[in-house]
Amino acid sequence: MSFTRNLTIECQDLGKEATIMFTFDDSTNESMYKDKFPVCWKVIIFPADGPILARVTFQSQYAFAKPQVGNNRIVDVSTYMRLEVGQSTTLTKSDDGVYTFSVPTTGDYPDSLQAKNASPSSESLALTCITSDSRPTPVLYFDSVASGTFTSAQFVPRLRAYIISDYEFEETGILRGQIASPVIWEQNLADLDESSTWALTYDPLPGVYALRQVS
Repeated sequence: MSFTRNLTIECQDLGKEATIMFTFDDSTNESMYKDKFPVCWKVIIFPADGPILARVTFQSQYAFAKPQVGNNRIVDVSTYMRLEVGQSTTLTKSDDGVYTFSVPTTGDYPDSLQAKNASPSSESLALTCITSDSRPTPVLYFDSVASGTFTSAQFVPRLRAYIISDYEFEETGILRGQIASPVIWEQNLADLDESSTWALTYDPLPGVYALRQVS
């Protein structure tokens, strides 16, 4: 069953400007950064002074997509197909270069989302989440899926937050290696209430940021 999670992040006179990046780089997934790569999901800048509220929404409605990549960033998708956990879809390419996904069928793995590349050559794929305005937002990128092979994602919506340098990462950017910055927050979104509020704070003595739930 799909779910929606609304996260509100608030701060008051933070004291030092901070840029937070959110991504689903599940550290328990052994294949992460090997045959699949996390995507920069959200980037939010919090000023040093004054109050600010930022809101992000996640919906567990998934789709496999054919991404268009430029400068290591997913700039668009040419086509996509929604599917449920346990289902599989197949990507094909017509003689005139048009990509199409098949209607999903029951896959071989009940706890995974699966896609087969039936096009003539290796292709990149992306796992996306469908937003409230029906846009596919990428969360995982699969590079060079060989022709005739399957890829699968046992996706757990474990969201992590990092403090990053300005412009170090862009939304929908593909993360090719582990992030050097420490994780300041990690939650499995499936375990949260539909709506929750988190306070961002900064302790200047150790120079540490923190996100704490307030409601």
